[in-house]
Amino acid sequence: MVITLYAYRTRPGKAQAVGRLYREWQQLLVKWEPVSTELLANPHDPAEMIMLARFSDEDTAWRAAESARHCAWYAQLVSLAESGPMVDHYQVVEPD
Repeated sequence: MVITLYAYRTRPGKAQAVGRLYREWQQLLVKWEPVSTELLANPHDPAEMIMLARFSDEDTAWRAAESARHCAWYAQLVSLAESGPMVDHYQVVEPD
């Protein structure tokens, strides 16, 4: 399993827009059948947010991230971010 993580700080007053953009992202990702998606906010600083999606494999995660629709969505996320987003992919590690 691979997790794609978007960490960013929202611009003041943009929290509701981020919520709408997250729902658009969920709909956009349906084609790639993500295992799950989440929107997280730091409880001590709600402007610090993370969006993440879990995919069954790395190829699927990259196909989703490189699609034209995803690039357009990402541009919207950048416009709502005061800093970031930083994007990373992580692989789930199963302990021995």
